[in-house]
Amino acid sequence: MWLHVQPLNAEAFAPFGKVVLLPQTAPTASGEGLDYWADVAIMPPVDGSVSIGYATVEPRPFVQTCAEAHLHTAECLLPVSGDMLVVVGLPPVGSPPETLPAPDSFAAFRVAQGEAVILDPGVWHWAPFPVAGPIRFFVLLRAGTAANDVIFKEFPPDALLELEL
Repeated sequence: MWLHVQPLNAEAFAPFGKVVLLPQTAPTASGEGLDYWADVAIMPPVDGSVSIGYATVEPRPFVQTCAEAHLHTAECLLPVSGDMLVVVGLPPVGSPPETLPAPDSFAAFRVAQGEAVILDPGVWHWAPFPVAGPIRFFVLLRAGTAANDVIFKEFPPDALLELEL
């Protein structure tokens, strides 16, 4: 199935979480060459500590073959080098949260370097796709998630998600 990559905006991304965009308001504090904006986005509370992970992703074909979900934590993806494409989906209403969403319930968004997305708990996703060249990004989520809160599924061969820019 083909997914058209959408520009990142709060309204389109709302079913999946929050967006963190460059502030368009006056800074909370300024001085000595510093501008600071407080509370640009708020992550939901977690039970325990927050972990900051680091990832690198090499260019690959724009085809998503698998997805994962975390039921007990939000996840923030923040690119620090290059733009990335993030594919997200929600399981059908009333289905067990471990249910892989149907391909037509996924959406794809372009996240520019310096922006971020905060995925709500239960949102299905996988490693972002670099738009051009390798990318590096930070991942913020509850500590221990990689060991204790990952549901992983592969798409059936006839249900792969192909992205178009």
